[in-house]
Amino acid sequence: MRDGKLDHCRVGAYARRPHEARARTATLVTMKTLLIVYHSLTGGTRQMAEALARGAETEPDVRVRLLTAAQADAADLLAADGYVFAAPRCSPPWPAS
Repeated sequence: MRDGKLDHCRVGAYARRPHEARARTATLVTMKTLLIVYHSLTGGTRQMAEALARGAETEPDVRVRLLTAAQADAADLLAADGYVFAAPRCSPPWPAS
């Protein structure tokens, strides 16, 4: 320590002021990929998926991929770190008993 400041060689557990050592250490940030796959009959599910994508894109370390169910394949799923699947609710054509 010189003049109340941390030496560059003193980091981690050996530093007198660990919070200062952490400030000097570079942080490795990796992008995460969120895959949103949707199927929409009338457009409502598409709107919901698009709203979700817009919200997720506000996160600085998240890459968003928005695909229809017909566009998505196994490679897309394997490449993603997280998934959201959206589909319309299909009611049966008969009355509930």
